[in-house]
Amino acid sequence: LALDAWRELAMNMTDNPVLVLKIGGNQVENEEFLTGFVAAVRGLLAEYAVVVVHGGGKEITSLHAQLGVAFETVEARAEIFVPEQHVVELEPDLIISRHVLEHLRTPLAFLQGIAFATRRAGLRVGLFVEVPCIDQALAHGRVEDFYFEHASHFTTESLVTLLQRCEGGIDRVGHNYGGEVVYGFAWLGDRRARRIAEARVF
Repeated sequence: LALDAWRELAMNMTDNPVLVLKIGGNQVENEEFLTGFVAAVRGLLAEYAVVVVHGGGKEITSLHAQLGVAFETVEARAEIFVPEQHVVELEPDLIISRHVLEHLRTPLAFLQGIAFATRRAGLRVGLFVEVPCIDQALAHGRVEDFYFEHASHFTTESLVTLLQRCEGGIDRVGHNYGGEVVYGFAWLGDRRARRIAEARVF
């Protein structure tokens, strides 16, 4: 969302195509990287309106301290998400799964594991899932869609059924990328919220 906001802002300021570049805060402190990066950006300026977005770093942290502006960091973990362990440990408000479920052989078992762990911990957790949608592939006989390394395939109806079987409340289901992707948002751990927004789905 932040990159989209920068892109929209820049598009209102220039007639050139907008190119948004995101770099990490630590990279800003690497002089060798920064020298090469600046040279690369300089070469793009004649053709593009370049917006550079960077993360934290020591200088940004120091500036926040000087200004007395609080900020939060996000912990990144290089580990597999285990619902019965991590839901209890992290007590999340929101779980996002984008283009993960299609790589699982048993996506229902995975999501039901999250739902069970959520109820057991007494939490109400938002769940956002997004997967490739094969509605159009089936409608037009487009077999090449099934060549990808996907263990599971989803139609709009099957994603709705998947979320329903997690015993939560579906808030919305919709599509992106011209119907090639389907997403759903549901509340887990809340048995009362079972409203399905069919008007938004079909």
